[in-house]
Amino acid sequence: MSACDELRPKAAGIAALPEGDPERESFLAHARGCPGCMEALREGEKLDAALARGELPRPSSRALRRASAPILADLTPSRWGLRALAALVAFCETSKVALTTAGVMQHFAGGAYEDAFVAALTAAESEGLEGELLEIELVEGVKRYWLNAQKRGDDAESRRAPPAELSLEETERARQRQLARDRVGGNT
Repeated sequence: MSACDELRPKAAGIAALPEGDPERESFLAHARGCPGCMEALREGEKLDAALARGELPRPSSRALRRASAPILADLTPSRWGLRALAALVAFCETSKVALTTAGVMQHFAGGAYEDAFVAALTAAESEGLEGELLEIELVEGVKRYWLNAQKRGDDAESRRAPPAELSLEETERARQRQLARDRVGGNT
């Protein structure tokens, strides 16, 4: 693959960069000696100018919600799974040292859950959750974790879990799920 094969598809994006941008200057240094890449850059500049002149209507709030939904879904803690929260709870239960944000991050650095904790801290900061509010959110998350473990009938987790208050309906569902698990597992 030649340099031109790599550069030409980027020409429109490069054209949108401001004068003096290092990536633009690097492209220009090549394009000055390459008519094909210079032509691609000029086409990109024409496209950029046409887009700047165009008056597009502002997207509706419904369209913005539809477009942002998949992005927000990827950012929500439910996508990180409960495993990261379980790992955090287990670490907090067994830690012999004072628990600090730095200590927790150091413990999980380079591990499977590092990205989840970095994203959670970043989201907390951008949402303005500091100190007590962050602690409240974390405690509520742990409560939801234990409640869900109990609802799932996750024996290992629910034995360690503080008692959760299940409604009568949830208790009956959990009992029925456990009966089904026992039958499938041959524990009848």
